Amino acid sequence: MTKVKVFEGGHLIQELTIEEALELIKKRFFEGQSVIIDGVYVDASDIEKVRERLSKVKEGISFFPLIGGGEF
Repeated sequence: MTKVKVFEGGHLIQELTIEEALELIKKRFFEGQSVIIDGVYVDASDIEKVRERLSKVKEGISFFPLIGGGEF
């Protein structure tokens, strides 16, 4: 089973399954944060895109305050 590394402040804080990571992303998004997956900002409101990226994750995910939308 693929594990997703979750980073905060550059430190590994936990490893989750893809489904657990998806639930965490949904929760954080509604708390005003968005997500970086493998170094790329992903619009956390697009759950299907998030799920797709998580299925291919290599490095991990991290969060930051929500300041806009879209993917860079």
